[in-house]
Amino acid sequence: DRAGAVYAAQQITTTLDARLQRIAVGAVQRAPLGGSQIAIIAMKPNGDVVAMVGGKSYRQSAFNRAVQAKRQPGSTFKLFIYLAAFHAGMTPDDMIDDTPITTGTYRPENHGKRYRGRITLRQAFAISSNVAAVRLTQKVGIRNVIGAARMLGVTAPLREDLSLALGTSEISLLELTQAYAAIAAGQYPVCAHALPQEEQN
Repeated sequence: DRAGAVYAAQQITTTLDARLQRIAVGAVQRAPLGGSQIAIIAMKPNGDVVAMVGGKSYRQSAFNRAVQAKRQPGSTFKLFIYLAAFHAGMTPDDMIDDTPITTGTYRPENHGKRYRGRITLRQAFAISSNVAAVRLTQKVGIRNVIGAARMLGVTAPLREDLSLALGTSEISLLELTQAYAAIAAGQYPVCAHALPQEEQN
């Protein structure tokens, strides 16, 4: 599209790393997926897409699940909750209850129903506590959590209820990867690209 009308052979350089792409494709081919599908995006912190796989077989399905499909991100969404908490002035050493939620209509549980009592945010994030994530969302506010996701480039619709804390709103793998790349880069937003930055200017 950027080249306009082209009538001669051109050489186009992309950000894809042939070695990493072969590794990604090989991983898909070896995975015991059965009837399931798969998507992979490998990205540098600056947004360079170095490998992408959109499904098991392009011949069987040309649908690119890496960029077109939207799925529930589950616990990977907790990143935005903790980012919102830190923006609200909390620190990794602040405390949160990792105990069963016994009030309200939404009562999520931890994996294996294992609870650790009062722990730091650092510990809660490390063990991916569900109840701590929900409590933290209540504390900082759902809209602030959504704001943190928007800040890191998530544009998909996000539901304004506590289940959001456990990643029930569907987003694309590309948006999720961009958000994590921004954390790795220490700056935001990170925009995914497949052409080197100098070619986009």
